[in-house]
Amino acid sequence: MQGRAGEAEQLAREQLPEVEATGNRWGAAILVMLLANVALWAGESDQAAAYARDAVARFEITADPWGQGVAGATLARALACRGRVDDAFDLVTQGESPDLSGALLRAQLLVHLGEPGALPAALHIGVEGTASPELVATRRLALGHALLQDGRFEEAIAELRAAREVALPKHTGSTVAVSAALALALVAAGRTDEARTLADESEGRGTYLDRIEHALAGAFARLQARDPAAAAAFDAVVAAADGTEARLDQAITRLARAHAWRALGRADADAAWAEARDRLEAMGITAAGWSRVFSAAARP
Repeated sequence: MQGRAGEAEQLAREQLPEVEATGNRWGAAILVMLLANVALWAGESDQAAAYARDAVARFEITADPWGQGVAGATLARALACRGRVDDAFDLVTQGESPDLSGALLRAQLLVHLGEPGALPAALHIGVEGTASPELVATRRLALGHALLQDGRFEEAIAELRAAREVALPKHTGSTVAVSAALALALVAAGRTDEARTLADESEGRGTYLDRIEHALAGAFARLQARDPAAAAAFDAVVAAADGTEARLDQAITRLARAHAWRALGRADADAAWAEARDRLEAMGITAAGWSRVFSAAARP
């Protein structure tokens, strides 16, 4: 939760054999679930899916529905990252419960995909009624992202600033994620200097997804300012996505670059657009929400 994923992974790997040896099945399931999340947010989607399936099976043995749900959510996210969108949503449907966990996961997946329905789903989960700053920030982050993809940039900025205020005092793990979304919302609203400052402050921090979103905000800020380094910045963010197993993010970063190439009037803009479209179509999505954001962010 503090973003110290390397230490968390090391501790889990050290403890797992001992916990298994003592017969503590629930404790072992928790550690495997932790390893699944570490892999997921490192961009190792295949490894994350394997660990998450293992965790789900272990929680089934201990008859723990909470653990099954949480591990299942990680599995759904990993499948979505790998481009197996239908399989991801099948898992969400199977695991839906009367509480807000299923609704939150659905909203998060729709936001990650940039698909229609993200905003109604995010509005459905609400943002109040919990004492957990982490959960409040997570819900506000989903809503802020959804507002951003709906083109309601000022509302998104307000929501994400509120999420940041919740996250920062507690130093929760969502702080960097909120900052990444806020930087992108600011650049979509044309607040180039603010966006670039926020992106530069958080460069290299957070999950692979946070780093990609910060890098996109910085690249679009440079594009708006007609910085000669803008083109190289978009190539770098695509390369960063290609360094992961997340096919979804590889496609989305290419979509961002295609918008940038069109704004720059490059001769290879059509080819870039076709490549992005083909990758998205292979997953059965359009990422229309992300396209709306990138189109606004590419304006000078």
